[in-house]
Amino acid sequence: MLVDRAARVQAVNAGVERLLQRLFVNRPVPAEWALPDVFEISREKALREMIIAASGDGMLLPLRAATPGLPRRIRFRVGAIRDSGRETNGFVLVSESVDPLGKPFRELNAELENANAEARRERQHCRVLQKANDDLNAANEELKSFAYAVSHDLKSPVQTVSMLLSELDDCGSGALDAERSELVGMSRETLSRMSVLIEDLLRYTQLIGSEKPLAPCALERTVEEVIADIRAEITSAGARVLTGALPVVQGDAVMLRILFQNLLSNAIKFRRPDRRPEIVIGAGLPDAEGSVSITVADNGIGISQEHRRHVFDLFSRLHRHDEIPGSGLGLTMCRRIVQNLNGTIEVDENAGGGSIFTIRLGAADDD
Repeated sequence: MLVDRAARVQAVNAGVERLLQRLFVNRPVPAEWALPDVFEISREKALREMIIAASGDGMLLPLRAATPGLPRRIRFRVGAIRDSGRETNGFVLVSESVDPLGKPFRELNAELENANAEARRERQHCRVLQKANDDLNAANEELKSFAYAVSHDLKSPVQTVSMLLSELDDCGSGALDAERSELVGMSRETLSRMSVLIEDLLRYTQLIGSEKPLAPCALERTVEEVIADIRAEITSAGARVLTGALPVVQGDAVMLRILFQNLLSNAIKFRRPDRRPEIVIGAGLPDAEGSVSITVADNGIGISQEHRRHVFDLFSRLHRHDEIPGSGLGLTMCRRIVQNLNGTIEVDENAGGGSIFTIRLGAADDD
């Protein structure tokens, strides 16, 4: 557009005409208008800025009214119109592209530089986190190897001492007095508990960080195999195990067998003395997220509400060794297995008394 020294607009092109039609949408476009009628600038300041901008810097004019679809500010390149005596009579203003928020290119470049710097910091932060994660994984592997080695090395001396105590106890009547014989028996019981603890530690260390690829596993077959494995334990306790239709899940066959063996053995171990142990294993239908819930319910002594949050903790025991034997690692292994299978496990009170464990795992197609 052509502008005189009084900031009056003398002529415009089609682009400026469209701009005016957008600005004066509810009233007619005036036949004569000046820059202050459209832009937030006085005539005096407009003249000063046009003179300065004519040297090559350009000028930025904010619109008086914000209009949807238009930038808030418009940048112009300015050229001076001079007469034969080199006197400036007017100016030519040509608009430049601006961003939708009306920010000039210098501001955009500054923001781009800041964004690039932030991206570089993020990449550096990611490298630091990756190194920390690698170090943590290495430390976990080292700890796992150490725990396995210690547990494995302890097995041999424990078995040797247990064998020697058995031989000492079998030396014949009169070889040991009653008090010493009782001490030998207590020592053998302690070694037996230690042996169970070592075996459970070995199994637990093998589960830490175990990330085997998941595959479809038929739980009905898994549970049948577990029941067959602990048939003597079930028969000895007079327990009854009832199973409903069980799904095919994404898992690992070995881990799932350990999981259900621990849950079934726990249900038998923590039974009530005044009723026949009954264990019911069932499952629901897959939900919208592709997960399925499997429940293991018993009619045993149950777990009080204040203790439920701790039953999965390492070495958590709610009873003394002389009351109910165990290492305190069974449910810890269950939680570790379910975590390795990308699932969850929780315990609640069974409606008929006892406990009900709910495991959520990813469902798989059974075809």
